[in-house]
Amino acid sequence: MTDFYLDHNISSQLATLLRRRGHAVVSARQIGRERGDDAEHLFIAAEQQRIVVTHDRDDFTLLHRAWTRWSVGWGIMVSHAGIVVFPQPPRLTVGQSDQEIATLLARQPVMTNTLFVWSTGAGWTRMT
Repeated sequence: MTDFYLDHNISSQLATLLRRRGHAVVSARQIGRERGDDAEHLFIAAEQQRIVVTHDRDDFTLLHRAWTRWSVGWGIMVSHAGIVVFPQPPRLTVGQSDQEIATLLARQPVMTNTLFVWSTGAGWTRMT
């Protein structure tokens, strides 16, 4: 199954639903990092090879682009396991978010160095 890292603004109920599907889930709150910034969340998730789940589209898009561009520019292969963004405020229930993650994983089981954003009407979009 898949390993996830839920940042500080994602409902703990989503962690419960993802665990029921057999996924390994850690949250920022669970490890005492709820006050960490987004760069710290991405770093922790990358170290543990976990996909980040967040509402912070702008911040994580910037971090993702910097991560991938700097890795290429410096000629190093440092990867993160992926980033999944749901809009803020949540437009989906926790159950719908769980189902959308399942749909994304069925379509894209490996998300290394990718960022996906969910939006109403379009569903999942891979961002570059």
